Amino acid sequence: MKVIILRFSSGGDLILLTGIVNKLLESGVDVSILLKRKFRDIFSGFENLKIYELEDHEGIFREEFNYAFDLQKNLKSFILMKRIKAKEKLSINKRSILRRIYLYLRYPIKEKSMIKIFAEPFEKVFRENFYLRPVLKGEVKFEGLPGKYILIAPFTSKEKKNLSNYVLKKILESESKKNMCVVVGDLKSKGISLPLVNENIVDLRGRTSLRELFYIVKNSDYVITVDSMVSHIASAYKKKGVVIFGPTTPIYGFRPFGEELRVLYNKTFCSPCSLHGEGFCLFNKRCYKKILNKFVGGGNKSSPIQDFLRL
Repeated sequence: MKVIILRFSSGGDLILLTGIVNKLLESGVDVSILLKRKFRDIFSGFENLKIYELEDHEGIFREEFNYAFDLQKNLKSFILMKRIKAKEKLSINKRSILRRIYLYLRYPIKEKSMIKIFAEPFEKVFRENFYLRPVLKGEVKFEGLPGKYILIAPFTSKEKKNLSNYVLKKILESESKKNMCVVVGDLKSKGISLPLVNENIVDLRGRTSLRELFYIVKNSDYVITVDSMVSHIASAYKKKGVVIFGPTTPIYGFRPFGEELRVLYNKTFCSPCSLHGEGFCLFNKRCYKKILNKFVGGGNKSSPIQDFLRL
């Protein structure tokens, strides 16, 4: 059986898809995937997976498939699906309208995992469970890490989701008293000054490849991150930690798989304020500040986050 999967972005969504792809490959299915070039390393180590890059995708039209799965569900994927040769074509329901109704009108909706949304068309075809933990195989060793460290990932590709300086400073102050702290982020985040620097804080922003980031997450003691790709990398490796939601909400479906990572979300009148963290905050990121007292305190002998996670 030959299948093709269309999912161009984002990095976090593609990581959520890895468990499904892994199961298909282990079942002997001939799997192709179409994604953006910058994300192909997510599937490094997946033997027999054929990767097509969106930037050079004409090859997919020369193939014939039993099933084509549109997991992107936008205008671009709609046009591509029209040209793909497949006996049956399926797509997902991203709940785009429901999420916007909740965003703008606060009409209540139920939380539904994006992994479950991705799994539904595969479950329809194969009659098996595809609600699966992400799987990563391609980590590359990063030299020079401390022997023991916690990972802090306060930045994302969307500026609004970045932790405010005030909140990040409080976390760094609290954690660096007892731990080595490794801070990660993309090259863009390197232009943001850390609100605290000391001998226990290692700044690796802009210095790691995607596969090196996998290694850094895998070898950390625990993880503190915002709603970002790092949370799903940590889920793949069953790391304990905290995922902080602010401008976005777990209701949209981006809660990490499993119980190891604890989600912190304190809904305010202005949160959620966007679907994916777009735009600029008008209220000084108060949604993050209100979460602080849940896991950052003073005078504790151990790390407040360690206490919170019962490590």
